[in-house]
Amino acid sequence: MPAYFFSSVPAAEGFVFGEANTAAITLQAGVGPYAAYDCENSVLGGYSDWYLPSLWELNMIYNSLVPINRSRIASGLFQIPLGLYWSSTQYSISSQYAFTADFTYTYSYGIYSKNLTLSCLPVRITSI
Repeated sequence: MPAYFFSSVPAAEGFVFGEANTAAITLQAGVGPYAAYDCENSVLGGYSDWYLPSLWELNMIYNSLVPINRSRIASGLFQIPLGLYWSSTQYSISSQYAFTADFTYTYSYGIYSKNLTLSCLPVRITSI
């Protein structure tokens, strides 16, 4: 799905707080379909407090899950699919682009046009 519309969302340029970025995007862009809207409106596992993670949050997810995914790959269990994922972090130089996280064999990030169809990974905050 596309990231979100081409409009500039200055409040969504944060690299850390995906929840705030997602709220800013959906407030300005309105009803989807687009990645932030779909994450924010997801109901998964009985929870409805999902959001599109920031670039930093995707980095933390990747770093936490790589060891788990490698062992699950070896055993054939579920894993997060490899590929590009939208972040909620808008590229500040141009409103037509947003940051993505590449969950292939090594983590990297990119900047892609918001109208491309890429995956999104809804996340939620939990307490331990």
